[in-house]
Amino acid sequence: MRIRLAVLAVAVLAATLAVADRTSITITTDDHGSWAKFERNGVEYFTRDRAVVAEIQAALDRNRQSAKGHGEAELDRRFRALEAERRALEAKMRELEQRQRDLEAERRTLESSSRSNEGTANRAVEQIFERAVREGKAKKD
Repeated sequence: MRIRLAVLAVAVLAATLAVADRTSITITTDDHGSWAKFERNGVEYFTRDRAVVAEIQAALDRNRQSAKGHGEAELDRRFRALEAERRALEAKMRELEQRQRDLEAERRTLESSSRSNEGTANRAVEQIFERAVREGKAKKD
């Protein structure tokens, strides 16, 4: 008898859903069959009919699958949006890196030009001093 009660206790499967509008659904399967109970805003329904219980379970399964599918679709959409944003950011990063390389090349060109101009100015100043030394207007050490 104890074993039968233990088997009965283990075999009982109950699923209860509660929703904000005071709705509950209970489906129970035990050694004596299955039954379903639905209560909404004080009105209660009860059945032991296997076909009705199976139809209720199928409707709940469809709802779960639909919710799961919608959730997965939303996650997929958000993932694709995130990937698109990542690709856009990578493209922007490549553009910024190219601009940085261009600026560095421009800086090198300016530095080279500055050195060249400085060399030209130094030669001009040296020539002025050389002439001033020859004319006796400056000394060379």
